[in-house]
Amino acid sequence: MSASPNALDVALTPGPAQIDLGGVTVSTWAYNGRVPGKEIRLRKGETLRAVVTNNLPADTSVHWHGLAIPNPMDGYESSTPGATPRSASECRTRR
Repeated sequence: MSASPNALDVALTPGPAQIDLGGVTVSTWAYNGRVPGKEIRLRKGETLRAVVTNNLPADTSVHWHGLAIPNPMDGYESSTPGATPRSASECRTRR
């Protein structure tokens, strides 16, 4: 992904990971190998382009806090049916 002026490109890859919890290593699911995933911050007027490549053994979704986006792009399960299948999908929004 290449960035353009006033845009932030982010690649999110949910997948299995081994995480150290203070000396105890556990198997879990993570974004880009991190729990929690890295915080994404935008300034007013910036555009976010997020490409999600699902490496989980199941479908997944992403719920975006603080962004007004169309319901089909927001992965809050109880209000928006459907999930991102085991493939790449893209969400583009402007703050």
